[in-house]
Amino acid sequence: MEYFSKLLRKHHSLDLSSFHMPAHKNISYFTQFDLTELPLTDDLYNSCGPIKSSECLISSIYGSGITIFSAGGNTLCIQTMLHAANSFGDKIIIAKNAHKSAINAIKLLGLVPIWIDVDKYQNVLAKNIEYAIVKCPDISSVYITSPDYFGVMADIKAIKKICGKIPLLVDNAHGAHLKFIDKKMHPLDLGADLCADSAHKTLPLVLTGGAWLHVKNDFHKLNSDYIIKYRDMKESMAIFGSTSPSFLILMSLDRCGAWLVKNGEKKFKELANKVIEIKKIAVQAGFEILKNGDPTRITFDISYSVLESERFMNHMISCKVEPELIKDGKIVLIPSPFNSEKDFRRLKQAIISFKLK
Repeated sequence: MEYFSKLLRKHHSLDLSSFHMPAHKNISYFTQFDLTELPLTDDLYNSCGPIKSSECLISSIYGSGITIFSAGGNTLCIQTMLHAANSFGDKIIIAKNAHKSAINAIKLLGLVPIWIDVDKYQNVLAKNIEYAIVKCPDISSVYITSPDYFGVMADIKAIKKICGKIPLLVDNAHGAHLKFIDKKMHPLDLGADLCADSAHKTLPLVLTGGAWLHVKNDFHKLNSDYIIKYRDMKESMAIFGSTSPSFLILMSLDRCGAWLVKNGEKKFKELANKVIEIKKIAVQAGFEILKNGDPTRITFDISYSVLESERFMNHMISCKVEPELIKDGKIVLIPSPFNSEKDFRRLKQAIISFKLK
């Protein structure tokens, strides 16, 4: 099931004398698979071998028409899909909770943002998008973020119904794992036309910077002006991406795909059950847990007191629990199937031993 990884191992076994980049010459275990585009390896932006085979595997897992790999993180996926679905000077609806990578890409591409508000939970509301489309009907695409950092998820199904033939682009940086908890929870299954998944954030085995970009299977049927093909996506990505993408990152994406086929659904459902238990313990201890759509995201809402949230953050670190983020009095934890039982015991102890004021 591992396509690209198998090729890199085969290449290493040939024991060739390296007179090519990179300069470390593959002398350690970590670097032995850190290669470049060679006659015996594939090319990310012109893939026709094992990279493409691995991309096809991920496409089959997510049910996309096209899936392409990114070694430049979700930022590269966002740049690529904005370029693929829009032209210079186009107007694009974008919610105010968008990541700075999208804002920067809009500037680079010469797009005109039509900003819409989010609610008090930073959620994108369908009615706000509907109002923006009515007010500005010559929109080229709609861009939203779901889920956000806190795990809050937009009603993508309702938003897509409002969009109609207008392409819906979703920054799903924090939701690549949703497919394995509920087959109808991933943005592609809810109507997104293009979707960027930051695989390294929530999926095991992926090195930082590993991501994939999905194109909906029947996207071309929605609007004949937006026929997007595999080669189109590769060419768009090559505009923004490094000409020396990391093969180690690509290898990690490939290994993750094989792991997901074998373990994805089972392990993420087990993780969701562990998170339910943690949340129950937290509520019993007097904490308020942010209600969100992601069953695996834990967000402590202590926004009533910045000092109290910082005190709890420091307490967790003293208990050897390191959260992802503290922002606006909210503390975010991103558990993974690779978190050990010891990790969860520490978290439970940190919650139980803290006394809220």
